[in-house]
Amino acid sequence: MKNQESLEKLKDLLEGTRICMLSTYNEDKRIHTRPMAYQDIDENGTIYFFTNEYSSKIDEISVNNEINISFTNTDKNNYVVIKADAKLSKDRAKMEELFNPMIKVWFPEGLEDPNISLIKADLKSAEYWDTTSSKMVFLFNAAKALITGEPYNEGEHGKLDL
Repeated sequence: MKNQESLEKLKDLLEGTRICMLSTYNEDKRIHTRPMAYQDIDENGTIYFFTNEYSSKIDEISVNNEINISFTNTDKNNYVVIKADAKLSKDRAKMEELFNPMIKVWFPEGLEDPNISLIKADLKSAEYWDTTSSKMVFLFNAAKALITGEPYNEGEHGKLDL
């Protein structure tokens, strides 16, 4: 069972964010990062992404299943980096549950595409930076720090064990 308090904090931080940066490691142990739209974080602390089962990210996950997922929410001024273990999933019921019309941009045949799959990312830990202040508050506090010579208070920073 995942740490429910940490999971709820994570869901709150990610509310309103749909796009992230998914990082895998290629065969040369170099980081390969690309933007992805995530579909869901379930009650077990798993994030799902639609993908082509023959994509380079699946090749990379098959060599090293450790991934990082990074989120920036400029509306809420927070940032999250998640460590997870990933694997390919062909769970038809889960794909039907998560499928939406936007997925057809990448899979015009929809769920009938023989290559449509999911990346199932089992979350392990997260680190976050949460300023949750408006841009005006940020600018005021930044100006205050410049005038007073005191360091800027960046807000809350923490780690979540998932």
